Amino acid sequence: MRIALVHGFTGHPADLMPLHQAFEAAGYPCESLVLPGHATHLQDLIKYRAEDWILAVQKIDCDVLVGLSMGGLLSVIAANRKRYQKLILLSPAFFLQILPGLAAKIAWMGLKAMACNLPKTLGSDIQDPIARVHSQAYQAIPLKALAEFERVRRMALQALVGVNCPQVAFFGAHDRTVNVSKTAPLFQHSVVLPNSAHLLPLDYDQKELIHQCLQILEK
Repeated sequence: MRIALVHGFTGHPADLMPLHQAFEAAGYPCESLVLPGHATHLQDLIKYRAEDWILAVQKIDCDVLVGLSMGGLLSVIAANRKRYQKLILLSPAFFLQILPGLAAKIAWMGLKAMACNLPKTLGSDIQDPIARVHSQAYQAIPLKALAEFERVRRMALQALVGVNCPQVAFFGAHDRTVNVSKTAPLFQHSVVLPNSAHLLPLDYDQKELIHQCLQILEK
């Protein structure tokens, strides 16, 4: 069973590395995707569109997709077009909290042309302060790129109804990015981790997340 891990918007493959390492230790071949415009320089992000990110995921040859945040959205879009054995979605960003959602809508409505970046004033969305300091994600969001994220979000909402493979969604009770109360009911099987925020693999419930993900893979 081949597994592909897909990080989120402005994120980094390192956000999923604890899962990647645990899966490989359990004998599963893994690939951690680097989405176009990520893990380089912030301004590289504005060079790419939603379609570039979607295509990058669709090109992966795997049996299971593990997607974090926007990576979860991209996994759903891919699974609408291709059959996978399972989807594991971590903080899938279908509905956002008020401030992130407002920013995405502003970008979508036309301010995306503005050459400005929104700083992540509180840092990466992680409860564990040590993990937050060491986060390799971008610490700002280009408005132009945020508009492309919003396009992905809308496409994923439409695609979700056509996904037939088993799906499990995990959320953090302290997520400042995703509106968990609106997003969790989209899934028949969802788990809320009590001590974590948005970047679940790096947060306090890491061991429990790994344990449950391995159980899902073994079923």
